[in-house]
Amino acid sequence: RPKPGGEPVTSRERNSLTALWWVALAVALGPVWTIQRDIWDGVIGAYGLDRRVYDGIHDWLVPGNWGLMYLIIRGVGGLSDLLHVAPWVLFKLLLTASVIGLSLEARLLGASLLRWDDRSSRLLGILTLAFPCWYLLYGSTFVYVVFIWWVFLGHRWLHSPSRVRAAAGYVVLLASFQVNSNFVMAIALE
Repeated sequence: RPKPGGEPVTSRERNSLTALWWVALAVALGPVWTIQRDIWDGVIGAYGLDRRVYDGIHDWLVPGNWGLMYLIIRGVGGLSDLLHVAPWVLFKLLLTASVIGLSLEARLLGASLLRWDDRSSRLLGILTLAFPCWYLLYGSTFVYVVFIWWVFLGHRWLHSPSRVRAAAGYVVLLASFQVNSNFVMAIALE
């Protein structure tokens, strides 16, 4: 596809950017999968989920207005029992999907809203993966990564011509408001 004011992006260049994206993904998510077993909302959640005792998790999250996070933990616990997979693996898969989703949403945002060329949009997705704050968020509050992804995904789907996708976008966008600052983010995206 031609770049505004320039020559078309070559397949070699596209392949190089794709390879760079995979390298950035490995650097961004490598520590999550190799260093610790439970990089998510701390010892309270890990202890309760490993023992399938949700009372402490409920008393910790629900009064603090984190009911959706409580439901996510319960859902991961149920899915873990059903699939016979450790809960921390499912949380890391959710985190991986969220970081990949944020990278792809950044790329799409650059291409559609900012009207950047393909090269610049792909570089925006790579820079999103390389954002140094991810390492801080992995340690204790990975849920912010999930909900930030949801605000971008929900906003994009909300503006879809498909009514079903627009309705799903509305639900995802509302769920992202679990993190209060995402309300401002949604307004800014308009």
